[in-house]
Parts: sequence; structure tokens; C-alpha cells
Amino acid sequence: MTSRNVLIWNPAAGARLAAEILALVRQSLAESGQTFTEYETDAPEHASKIGVELRSQAHGESASEPLTVILLGGDGTTQEFLSGLFESCSDQQQLPDLRIVLVPTGTANALYSALYPPASSSRHEPLEDSTQHGWRLRSLRAYISSLKPAKAEGSFRLYPLTLANTTVHEEDSIPKEVLTHLITSHALHAAILRDSEELRESHPGIERFKMAAQKNVTSWIDGELVLRRAPTAGLPLQKYNPRSRKFDEVEGEGSVVEGPFFYIASMTTDRLEPSFVPAPFGFAEASSSASSSSLARPPQCLDVVLIRPLKDPQVQGESTLQARQTFAEKRVTPITQGMYDEGKHVNLVYPTVEGRLEERIREDVEGVDVIDYWRVGGWEWTPVSGRKGHAVLNIHLRAHTHPRSPSTASRLYSRRSRLSRRRID
Repeated sequence: MTSRNVLIWNPAAGARLAAEILALVRQSLAESGQTFTEYETDAPEHASKIGVELRSQAHGESASEPLTVILLGGDGTTQEFLSGLFESCSDQQQLPDLRIVLVPTGTANALYSALYPPASSSRHEPLEDSTQHGWRLRSLRAYISSLKPAKAEGSFRLYPLTLANTTVHEEDSIPKEVLTHLITSHALHAAILRDSEELRESHPGIERFKMAAQKNVTSWIDGELVLRRAPTAGLPLQKYNPRSRKFDEVEGEGSVVEGPFFYIASMTTDRLEPSFVPAPFGFAEASSSASSSSLARPPQCLDVVLIRPLKDPQVQGESTLQARQTFAEKRVTPITQGMYDEGKHVNLVYPTVEGRLEERIREDVEGVDVIDYWRVGGWEWTPVSGRKGHAVLNIHLRAHTHPRSPSTASRLYSRRSRLSRRRID
């Protein structure tokens, strides 16, 4: 079956290298004999409009053809395009078989980093092209490899792309639907994204995220999080156990987790930068390589990472400024170091040794989990007001996997070298 090829490039993404990389992409496609329709984005949200246009074409004669989209941009460009393409769920059966080829030219390039993680990751694969921009063309080469009549076994792999629908309901406003393909966040991570935008012009690299984190390190957000299983996929609610290093099943349709929260991240990937790994099991493996013993996230689920400071014995159940400063001074650094060490933070506990609480958090001991790592089908956040010392944002959030996701219709090219509810206090 023939495939429609579309090339979308964003000249304003990241360090504005897309135009330079574009010449290499055009050359590679031409040498492989591929024709394509090219779009250049020229304004914010233009990629979304392109997605809407391609979606409308799916109603015509080309609806039965697979759609291969080569994206030159960052995570924002990808999110805009997917939002436009999957704008409405009502016509999902008329959408084409979508395959995405990523050529990263953004800032963090989180999705591409998940496909091709650094050498510190167990999923790392050696780079075959040592030229300046060779690392950016790995997904493109995987796609071109798939076109060859005699494909080398294991020369490429398609990974599922999970999409999530999030409903945002702010006070005195109409609920808004938002499509995400990497993360939906609240508390610290959401504050980092907000404040880092103000630093984009002066600090275009990833250092601006660390600066924004330092600004918000003593902020906690109060609310209630309801976590739900994925019934359509027949999957139970699960919670990671740092002692067994496995996910345990949680009975019932859902669980209620109470704040305050320091960190809330609902993820469909493991990392947000090449070495920053908040959800170490969040990358969904290709179906051909997944095993029943794998901790990798099933494509029908979301991985939710929570940090609740009141679990820390040194905080002593208080949300005073002094308690928040104590948590920031003594806990944030080792947790962050774990996130930058391939996600080892999920194994940290507040240790209890011979009945005594130790001050230093560490792995492989009995105690209280520092991180709540859940595997869910959806969740709902509700703010809680009236508790002294807690910050409250009057934003209601509800997220679940997109009905079009995951399926074989949304995939990423990668090259390879070989309510019954429980309350949680």
C-alpha cells in the first residue's frame, strides 16, 4: 500500500536549526525516491492548522492511505500538530494510519530522547552516524530503512504513541479539552513550565527549567487526586513497590490520594530531557519487544508520579513555611539527583532502622515510600480549600487516554541495532 508523505518544519523551534537540518532531510528523502508535501509553520498554532487540514483530507480518496509525517521541530510542534489532527473524537474511525518520523530541532526534545536515550540508559543504542547532525536523523533513517524491499531483520521498529485527553475547568470558565502526548502536570512541574517561558529569550537552553524550579521549590499545592484504572484495556490500578521493584495491583476501580503535593506529573514517556527521568518505566515498548515481566508502561495507561511532603517524618505533618523550607533543603536535592540518575528516585524511602527513623533517604531499606508511582487509566484532580498553610489553585483537571490512542494508527519510527475507591493517606 502506498503512503502519503508530509514534511512539516518549524523554523522558530529551539535554536532555530530547522532550516539547516531541512537540507539534509530533503536530500535523504530524494535519494530514497520519496515524494512529499512540504509545510513550513509561520506562526504559533500553525502546526495545529496543518493537522486540521490533513484531517480533512482523510475524508476523501486518500483516507485509506497510511499517513507518514516527518516533523522538524520540538515537542511543542509535535503537540500542536497532533492537537489539530485529533481535534475531535467523533470522527476517529476516519483518521488515517499515522506514522511519525521525528527530526528534533527543539529545546528539550523529550519524545525523541525517549526514543534514543543517552548512554546511561539501559535502552541506549550506539550512534552509527558521527557527523554533526547525525544523531537528529536516526528516526528518519529508520523510516527509509523500512522502505527497502529486503529489510534487514531488526533494522527498524514502530513504537506506540499514547495520547491523553485532559479537561481543564478553571473557576468561572468553560471547560477546555487539551490533547497531550508527553505530560500533564500540576504543582512544581507546571510552575516550572509557566516561569521558564519568561526566561526563553534570555536563556533559550534547558538551563531555564532549572532556574524556574529553584524559584518554586518551596511551593506546595493542596487538593485531592482520584486515580482510576483502565477498564477498557482490562488493566488494574497499579502502584510501584520500591522494595520488590515491581508494580502491585490495587483492588477496586480507583483510589483517592490526598495532598498537599509538591510534584504531580502524569506521563506517557520516561524522560523530559535526555537525562531527566521522572517516570523511569513510562516509555511504552514496541509490541514486538515487550514481555509480560517488563515494567514498561502499557500503551493504554498513564504513569503518574507524585511527591507528597507530609509523608516525610521531618515535616511532622505541617505545611508551615519552615516545613516547606526544610523539605526543600533536605529532600529536593537527593530526589532530583535520582531523577537525573535514570529515575532511581522511585526507589527512595524514608528509612526506619530498628524502629528509628533515619534522616537520610535511601534505597533498599524498610520505610515509607518517598515517591508515589502509579499506573492508571485516568485521573481527576480537585482543589481543596480552607486548609491553613496550603496553596490552592482553583483548577479542576481530568485526564484519560485518548480513544484513538493507543492503536497501530499512531506510531513512531525508531531504528535499532539489534468507582469503588480506596483512600490513600
